[in-house]
Amino acid sequence: MRGERKLEHVNHSLLLFKQKQSSDEHKNIRFIPQELPEKDLSEISLNTKIAGIELRNYLFLNASTGGTQNTTEMLNNLAKIASDHELAFAVGSQTAMIAENTDNYYKAIRKNNPKLKIIANVPAHLSTENVKRCVEVLEADLLQVHLNLAQEAVMPEGDKNFVGYLKNINNYVQALNVPVIIKGVGYGISKETLKKIMDIAFHAVDIAGNNGVNFVAVENSRRRNSIKDLDNWGLSTFESLLETKDFLNNKRDILASGGVYSAVQAVKCLAIGAKAIGIITPILNYLEQKKYKEINQFIINYLENTKVIMRMLACKNINQLSGIPLLITGRLYEYSQLRNIDIKKYANR
Repeated sequence: MRGERKLEHVNHSLLLFKQKQSSDEHKNIRFIPQELPEKDLSEISLNTKIAGIELRNYLFLNASTGGTQNTTEMLNNLAKIASDHELAFAVGSQTAMIAENTDNYYKAIRKNNPKLKIIANVPAHLSTENVKRCVEVLEADLLQVHLNLAQEAVMPEGDKNFVGYLKNINNYVQALNVPVIIKGVGYGISKETLKKIMDIAFHAVDIAGNNGVNFVAVENSRRRNSIKDLDNWGLSTFESLLETKDFLNNKRDILASGGVYSAVQAVKCLAIGAKAIGIITPILNYLEQKKYKEINQFIINYLENTKVIMRMLACKNINQLSGIPLLITGRLYEYSQLRNIDIKKYANR
């Protein structure tokens, strides 16, 4: 049952990806030209760190779906793609692994990619022992704990009991020797959510805004009586990023994902303060069509274009991007005003 559902999630995600128009929200954010960069492309580094873990590239392949008999080939292909391009790789939810004892699917990912930076992925209702198991089978470098109450609420067969999540997350952090990332699932992370978990020593947040595939919309597409008005549930990627950055104030690392499908959008996220950028659906779309050359070219172009933009902004590494001036206007300015987010500071850094 879970295996079939995981495959449905992939299929519905791809369908929504093909139907959804690319967000132009990033156009509300403008760079200030720097005409004397004194930087050569060869000097520019795309290295980054998440909770002390060094990553060769700021771009990573984000979680898509769990490993079952129906999706194991896809996960292995994604892991190889990530390894070939020196990107970190987040597996999808490992709930099905626990339920169906498919540990071997995950062990194969590590065996075939010994140098790959792997991010395990769990919901917040698993026991600490099962979460340890999820990390250990992958020999994972980091752990994502995804928060998906709205998804479960809309999911026809979704969980109805969310009591004890805070305690569980705290137990994971205390029991594990890998950094823990709090992860959204396509409708953003709000400051109200963050306020509830700040007493827990988690290490990073992946905002996963709704500019990409929103898992409330995915579950809606699986329902007989869909609640279409909820398809755009939550915060956009840049709304959530601005809010999270303002609230955390450098107390935790931030990862940005959710429709960040171009280098320009990625650099804008990094300039606001994200440390890494996650993508997956464009890669899945090519993978479904077995367009492996297109996958490689997409990633190469994404990273090369990032360097071009960084040179234009006189930045030689990811950290320097967070100090460049940005003009934030339009809808994002209005949102920030309503949520008491100080964005004027970005204009004169």
